Amino acid sequence: MTANNTNKPKKNKDENELNNYHVQLIISRTLKALNAKEEAFKEYHKNDCDSDLIAYIIDEKKKLGHTPRQGEIEGWRYLLERFGSWDELLEASGLKAFTIEEPYKRYSLFLDEYEHQSLLYAEHKKYKKQRSRERKIEQAQRKKQQEAYLLEHPEAAKKKRKKKASASTKGAVDEKSQDSPKAIQPKEQANEH
Repeated sequence: MTANNTNKPKKNKDENELNNYHVQLIISRTLKALNAKEEAFKEYHKNDCDSDLIAYIIDEKKKLGHTPRQGEIEGWRYLLERFGSWDELLEASGLKAFTIEEPYKRYSLFLDEYEHQSLLYAEHKKYKKQRSRERKIEQAQRKKQQEAYLLEHPEAAKKKRKKKASASTKGAVDEKSQDSPKAIQPKEQANEH
């Protein structure tokens, strides 16, 4: 009898994608980059007057084609800090506020930075893969050089084989002496007498 799986809620593509480690890593990097941009914006505009900041948000409205929302434009946190609230900023600039807030992951600011971070991450993975290949090639070359040296110098090869053999026999002797009940038996007999 087969189980009926129709009652299980199906995960949509976005939920599956967010569970992916690499996507989470890129989102983390994206948010860090956006925070750094926010700090840079704040530092650059700290001496601007309110009218300069209002002109900035009006320019952003023209670029976007709609009134910017919180999190949608660079410097939004600093603008909140300066004007007290987003509604006060929009009122001061004469812009009409949106009534529906969307998750920050849909904003072009986030999406643009996410795409940039995805490219950086892909380049980083490609570099790591290339570096791993290079290391394997270097190891193979060293091994070939060692083998060539041993072929050219038979006495070095002989020494290496002796050293390897003595290490393996020493290990085998140590294992036998630890595991052998005969090695323990004389001590027990000595204690009984």
